[in-house]
Amino acid sequence: MPLGFNSGSKKWVSVPAFGVIPGIDYTNDDHSYLDSISKQVSVLYHIDDDNYAIELITDSPNDELILAKLKPGKSLKTTLEKIENNIRSHKISILKDKEVLKIPYVYFDINHSFSQLIDLAILNKGWNGYYISKAHQKLRFQLNETGALMTSEAKLKLYTLGIPIEPVRPRKFIFDKPFLIMMRKKGSQWPYFAMWVGNTELLGKY
Repeated sequence: MPLGFNSGSKKWVSVPAFGVIPGIDYTNDDHSYLDSISKQVSVLYHIDDDNYAIELITDSPNDELILAKLKPGKSLKTTLEKIENNIRSHKISILKDKEVLKIPYVYFDINHSFSQLIDLAILNKGWNGYYISKAHQKLRFQLNETGALMTSEAKLKLYTLGIPIEPVRPRKFIFDKPFLIMMRKKGSQWPYFAMWVGNTELLGKY
């Protein structure tokens, strides 16, 4: 389904999205899709149509995938605190009949090199005498009607006495205006992943 997305300017951009729209004459197959989408959504709070948060239920029993639409605070920390306070002061509810849910597809694949870490010494116990010759991270995130997928891979290339060492430490997590995506452990206030989607560069394209 199409969704008009506004990053804050007067220009609206049409992006692909998924969700639930009431009033559609669903076929039997569409009913199963509608039921599956509805069961994957918990409404954490809804103050108004521009200030709310939902949780998309994932296959992981230990992780939470939360999408929040709100006016951002002065920093990411204050924004996360605002979301947490709203969650604690409201009761969780389900997506009700005739309510609309539209979520844009999100996809990005980012590679980043941390040049500021080159030649710095490793301070961890047991790594005395080792220095960083290369630090690189690859982050991929995908969100659509089948769920969310995030993979993160960090690579450090070290040297000591002229001998290069290249350990790889991968981490994998399966799971109409600017909004926040965050992933956190259940019971934790702070997310281990948070992203502010403020433009259409990270969204799907027609």
